[in-house]
Amino acid sequence: SPSIATLVSLNAGDYIQIYASCNAGGYTNTTSANENFVSINRLSGPSVIAATESVNGRAVGSTTAIANNAGTTIVFTTKTFDTHNAFNGTTLTVPVSGKYQINTGMNMSANWTAGGSFTLSIYHNGAAYTANFAEQNTSGSYAAAPIWLSDIVQCNAGDTITVVVSTALAGGTTAFIGNPVFSWSRVGN
Repeated sequence: SPSIATLVSLNAGDYIQIYASCNAGGYTNTTSANENFVSINRLSGPSVIAATESVNGRAVGSTTAIANNAGTTIVFTTKTFDTHNAFNGTTLTVPVSGKYQINTGMNMSANWTAGGSFTLSIYHNGAAYTANFAEQNTSGSYAAAPIWLSDIVQCNAGDTITVVVSTALAGGTTAFIGNPVFSWSRVGN
């Protein structure tokens, strides 16, 4: 009978589903299950994170083009520090449950026209959690607009946080972000 052995990297909150079937030469055996078994062993993993342990980090990015009318997940190219290696450049995967102070900001620039806007959002588990909105009331020529956002997010271990920018600029203009910054810190249980 066939057997499978594999290593799977899991985060807290992940789950495993196992499906088995037998189909040999057009014959499906649905009655014999006397040799089926599953064995799961934890080979190694991080130690438990103490309730008082500091969990925080900071990352910065470079100038990036943002397509008009599109939500774009921001890539932060350089980690300044990351106490638990929880950030991969786009996504913070929370290593321990608690309340997290999330801060992000950047400079936005584009060929603004009246009514053009930027929205900076913090996403929690793939859904918009909080946002800040900047709008240009008069026409300008490549005017820079700093936009910042800060909030506290209640997270479970394994939850994800991303930063997303969307634009609404007349004429399909491309926007640019500069000096994006993202930081996180666990501030409570």
